Amino acid sequence: MRFNGALIQSNVTFSKESLEHDRPMQGQSPYIVNAGLFYNNDNLNVGIMYNVIGRRIVGIGRSADSHGGTIDNDVPDMFEMPRHALDLSISYKFGRRFELSAGVRNILAAPVVYKQFPKFTDNNEVIQKREQITKYYNTGQNISMSLRVNL
Repeated sequence: MRFNGALIQSNVTFSKESLEHDRPMQGQSPYIVNAGLFYNNDNLNVGIMYNVIGRRIVGIGRSADSHGGTIDNDVPDMFEMPRHALDLSISYKFGRRFELSAGVRNILAAPVVYKQFPKFTDNNEVIQKREQITKYYNTGQNISMSLRVNL
């Protein structure tokens, strides 16, 4: 069994006159978790691996507040949302020369989702928040099988 994880805190700060806003570093996840469970013997190897990363900025927005704009002019940051990944691999050696391997990547078939969280003022001048999906796709599962012959 293997496990590793990390908690990361990053921050980029800007002057009040900047079109940028204080935010976490682009591409930096606040947490990462990797875990694996493995079984090995002379002929059989099996592994199941899990991975997840925290929400991370993939596109930096722009704040309109610094130049007389309003919150309604802001372009919010775009985030890649957490996605759970689970992979399985199996290999079996038979005889001295043959090895059969199989694997499934992305067993959970979790979609890739990008979101923005814009703020705006409603008709009563109350600040509201909205969650909107800006990109969504599914890479699907990848299933493989191979036979290796050692000559």
